[in-house]
Amino acid sequence: MKTNKWLFGFVGLLLVLAGIYVILDRAPTITGTKHQNAVRDIDGVSKIPIEVAALHRENRYEKLHSIEQILALPTEFAQTEALYTLAGRSDSDSAQNLIYEANRIADPADRDRTLAILISRLTELDPPSALAIARTTMFSADRNIEAEVWRSWGKNNLEAALAAARMQGTPGQRNLAAQALFFAYGYMGNETTARIADELGIRPDRTSRGRFLYDLADHSPADAVEYVSSIGSSYEQRQTVYWLANYLSRYDPDRAAGYADLFTDAFLREAYSNRVAGNIAAAEPEAVLSQLLSTAESRPERMQVYAAMRELAARDIDSAMLYLEQFSSQQDRSFFGSATEFFPEVGRFVEFVKSSRTVNDDGEILMPGELEQRTRARRLEHGIELDKVTWKQISTTRIDVGEHACADD
Repeated sequence: MKTNKWLFGFVGLLLVLAGIYVILDRAPTITGTKHQNAVRDIDGVSKIPIEVAALHRENRYEKLHSIEQILALPTEFAQTEALYTLAGRSDSDSAQNLIYEANRIADPADRDRTLAILISRLTELDPPSALAIARTTMFSADRNIEAEVWRSWGKNNLEAALAAARMQGTPGQRNLAAQALFFAYGYMGNETTARIADELGIRPDRTSRGRFLYDLADHSPADAVEYVSSIGSSYEQRQTVYWLANYLSRYDPDRAAGYADLFTDAFLREAYSNRVAGNIAAAEPEAVLSQLLSTAESRPERMQVYAAMRELAARDIDSAMLYLEQFSSQQDRSFFGSATEFFPEVGRFVEFVKSSRTVNDDGEILMPGELEQRTRARRLEHGIELDKVTWKQISTTRIDVGEHACADD
């Protein structure tokens, strides 16, 4: 079967676009056992009889002092109740020892549930020590633990948490603290989050902004639309309207399409509508493409065809090529635009992606294949760089085959 090069180029560009379209004022005291690598040896704890557990409950679990004793209780409710009771009567040192013991629990669900209660309690008692524990090698891989310390600290004592956050040693630590404090107070859009941003000099990041938007949308799509319309930055506005379209169309596509009328700005209304239509088409790409090939009068919009073809190409390139080969008529091809329309549109999309802010001021956003193109051009002009070991091996090989050795440099 003869395949049009234009079709391969179009699908290739679709795949490229799909890839894109996609401490403190005092030193904390840690008194618990300093495990570097936790041993998960608390497993299969034998349960005590219900009658014995009832006696422990009557005595407010006074004789339970360890994690293993708590896990021996017969029900999850009893274990949780006993754990809260034990944590409530613990001081900082005792809570830290319980945290290290809890980290030995083999079952991940039991371990996470137990650690969450104990770390929350330690944060109430001694926030700097809770933060220090969160940064030990045992827990530092899970940044959510440190974030939860900051959230609890901020809710319990915002003044102290802000003071500690300002003293963090690295930008990353300060940013994590700020985003956790935003989380504790509704992400953004109120006096407290404005104060956090002002005192720490850090704005809510894209995760915080996204969660704020989704909370708004859950409460009132109209409020979410109003928020999007109020954003001053055109880049953030475009980004946020896409987030809103994706979020709303995920759960109720038909109703999501109707929210477009809430936008008073024509550009935002069109951007929102196109994204919702694209999401609906991407959910059933074959149905959209088959509708295009049918003789029915009702035909999909161009954005729906784009989305359907992009999704199908990402899933199954062979099926995408088969559909493209069936678009034989000029009318069918017109949905993808002519080369004079399509490639400039790709150029505008690339320009839009490259206009995004970078992590570093001197950073650069590269498109797929761009780095390789630069490397090829440099090597064509200056040659391929070889280290001394490789060059020596080449020289030795030439000697072995009877040629003169290469010069050392």
